[in-house]
Amino acid sequence: MEGGIEEEIAKLLHPWTRHETWHKLHPTEEDRFNQVLKSVIDKFGTGLRESEIKAGLMRARPEAGDRSISYWVTRADHVIQYLRQNS
Repeated sequence: MEGGIEEEIAKLLHPWTRHETWHKLHPTEEDRFNQVLKSVIDKFGTGLRESEIKAGLMRARPEAGDRSISYWVTRADHVIQYLRQNS
């Protein structure tokens, strides 16, 4: 598949990352993040690795700093870990 899983993740993250404020810690952005994370998990399940999420987010916003990306990747990973343990 052209682009691989990171390309698919980037596409699913787009409704959130297309906004210039995507990286802000604001309730609106957190809601958008939660919605797109649900889409990612619905498509790929809870077997996603942190590195795959990071690669997808870096593909979606290549200009973003590592600090912005790391916060959201860690948050996504925590949600996925919780779902793995409680499903």
